[in-house]
Amino acid sequence: MKKKKFILLGILFILLILLVCFFVFRKEDDKLSDAEKFKEEYEVYNGMTTEDGYSYPTVSVDENNVMYYATSEEVLKILKEGTGIIYFGTPSDPWSRNAVNVLLQASASTPINRIYYLDLSKKYDVYEVENGQVVKTKEGSDAYYEMVDLLQEYLSNYLVYDGKKTVDTGVKRIFMPFVVFVEDGKVISTRKGTTDSHINKGNGYIELTAQEEEELFNYYVDKMTILSDASCNEDC
Repeated sequence: MKKKKFILLGILFILLILLVCFFVFRKEDDKLSDAEKFKEEYEVYNGMTTEDGYSYPTVSVDENNVMYYATSEEVLKILKEGTGIIYFGTPSDPWSRNAVNVLLQASASTPINRIYYLDLSKKYDVYEVENGQVVKTKEGSDAYYEMVDLLQEYLSNYLVYDGKKTVDTGVKRIFMPFVVFVEDGKVISTRKGTTDSHINKGNGYIELTAQEEEELFNYYVDKMTILSDASCNEDC
């Protein structure tokens, strides 16, 4: 009797192990790829509006896109010694949405098979004006500050609004969207925002005109071609 009970418990234990393995492997199978995750994160805002009534620019992302979710460490390694394209952006930012549409179209027209994507929205420091003084109210990540140091000459100053006027914090900031083209640890080109004419409209929720889109597309393709023609490894 005890032997049968022992055998039954053994069978139940094996079944339990098999059941756990099934759900573990099923969970791994259900995990989104970087391309799928990027598509989901950006397209979820399509058709939505902000509290102010602005419509988010529509983004159409191919499920076989080249976006790779990079870590801060991977981005720093490229900036110091690597080759590749880095895209700093965030899904809810209208300027990023306008830029990424064209960036993805350009990548599909070149041999580039990877763009390193990093969302800085949670890595930023934050400055505010309190009693007429500029005060840092949130520290940025160490990696973010290192990126700023490496990209100093290509960045604009961080400006804040105190309710009456714009105040210069005196520090540099990586504003999104920001695309950086790097070859062997040397920055060969950067692109802040979209195009001058689009930026001058002062409203990122306005979608690019056909002419602005063509201008941005040609810029991206030109820089991507330079990298793909260089001694670029398979991760570019």
